Amino acid sequence: QPQFFLHAGEYLVVLKRSASTTEALIAVEAGQRAEIIVDMAAGILKARAEGAGGSMSWEVLNAEPGIDGKRARVSYSYDAQPEWTLPAGRYVVSLKSAGATGSTEVEIGAGKRHELVLQMQ
Repeated sequence: QPQFFLHAGEYLVVLKRSASTTEALIAVEAGQRAEIIVDMAAGILKARAEGAGGSMSWEVLNAEPGIDGKRARVSYSYDAQPEWTLPAGRYVVSLKSAGATGSTEVEIGAGKRHELVLQMQ
């Protein structure tokens, strides 16, 4: 819970955690304490793979393709068991590891934690 000492005025608060970002405006009055609660409308996705070995390359994509027909990349990781904070929504999670691949679609709910076990082929 960060605290800032600011001059009176309006400020844009930007909160970023992993692949999730949100913004909120706050007005600060002279001599007054201002508090803000920012709702990220995000959830946590923790992933691991069964049947994977060696180096790992995880990718999180939007489930819905864009106007160009491609899915936009939201995040990635080279960790064995990555954890992301993602805005609520649907995603495709894929993994490439030592010649094996795997992917699945997941839905992330706001304020929820999702544990994904990806079966490699």
